[in-house]
Amino acid sequence: MRVHVESLKRCFSKGEITADKIQVMTSLTADEKEFILADAPAQEEYEAAYKILVGEQS
Repeated sequence: MRVHVESLKRCFSKGEITADKIQVMTSLTADEKEFILADAPAQEEYEAAYKILVGEQS
């Protein structure tokens, strides 16, 4: 796997880059995009984390 792809995966995991941005990158193959996006957190996890941050859940 290319170093560039590994770096993008780390950035995506940290939330520094969106799935939409990954999808429109023409320099990536379909397999590379799938590899990067494979560990995408579910939307519910984002919502739960937000509620915790704003104090709606204890």
